[in-house]
Amino acid sequence: MFIATASIFQVRYLKDVRGYSAGLIALYNVITVVPASLGLIIGGRLAETAGRKTLAAVATPLGALLIASSFGLSGFLMWGAALLGGISLALAYPAMSVFRNELFPTAKRSIASAMITTASLLGGSAGLIVAGILLERDISYFTVMLTFASGPVLVAILVAFVYPETARRKLEDLNPEDVGLQAG
Repeated sequence: MFIATASIFQVRYLKDVRGYSAGLIALYNVITVVPASLGLIIGGRLAETAGRKTLAAVATPLGALLIASSFGLSGFLMWGAALLGGISLALAYPAMSVFRNELFPTAKRSIASAMITTASLLGGSAGLIVAGILLERDISYFTVMLTFASGPVLVAILVAFVYPETARRKLEDLNPEDVGLQAG
């Protein structure tokens, strides 16, 4: 809900609120988004070595709050918050993405993945609609994005207190019903 909303409305915010030209918006995106690819690489390594749970629980809300803050800041601080927020969310992505496979037994993994994907699509669509309505009612971009950032914060709390640590554990340990399964 948050990522789709922040991504889609960022261009509108930069154009309408900050007065950025198309060229400056493109430069902003290159400078604040491209470095996030390093976060994916580093996040993948950290998820394996330091653990997924802590990485996801820290980097997810930090990234969301930094991205939301970029809608309330200007100049260098806005660019810096967007850059660091993108890197932080990219750090969290490898840890969060493997939970979809590791937390569900083999027999239920496909349906769980389909439900997660469907929820993501519906959440993203709902976020775009609700944010559009709120912005049309002259609620500030910062307020809207900060409100939507509460979603990733709640997810991080769920990860921290409910999810098991899955790094360095066998799928059979995480999902005991998989123990008797063999590839056929």
